[in-house]
Amino acid sequence: GEGGGGGGGVDVIFLDFDRTLASTKTGANPLPKNQPQLHSIESGLLEVICSHPNVHIVTRNSHLEEIQKFLQLKGATNVKAVHCVGKKQQMKHKHSVILDTENWKTPNPTQQQKEEEEDNKKKSSFTAVFVDDDINEHIEVRQQALLLSCGKNNEQHDHHHHHHDNGTTLNPPSSPSLNLWSVLFTKGLV
Repeated sequence: GEGGGGGGGVDVIFLDFDRTLASTKTGANPLPKNQPQLHSIESGLLEVICSHPNVHIVTRNSHLEEIQKFLQLKGATNVKAVHCVGKKQQMKHKHSVILDTENWKTPNPTQQQKEEEEDNKKKSSFTAVFVDDDINEHIEVRQQALLLSCGKNNEQHDHHHHHHDNGTTLNPPSSPSLNLWSVLFTKGLV
């Protein structure tokens, strides 16, 4: 990608947990007391986590502590954050996490990245990858991303009389754009 940082130009990766990163289904505890070895982690996605500095888990599974412990046990130690979303959570939707610009930035930049970070302040577009096994999650995130990018153009002028708005607010520097890659995760049917 043009103008992207390291890591193949991908700034941030968002992974679903149930039936994507882990073998758990519909909110199950990944470390059940009687069978702590029951669930496995997807080896390909584990490699992604180990090789990228900014990977976030975005899940509707509410077992936050167990998920964090599971990740440690499976060697996914450098996950940036686990975000539990849902009706009872602070964040209701995955798109709230994915479209939050704070999550796109490189965590704990090294000295060399600090210089890149300076460019990052001017960086106007970020690339994110979202991996989820549910097509509906992808559709919802894309719809919100679209609304957001349209909103950028709309919320500037109030509709009634925008003629005296001398174009000063047309391009708010504070809102970079997101180049979002959606990956529909499918387990091989064995």
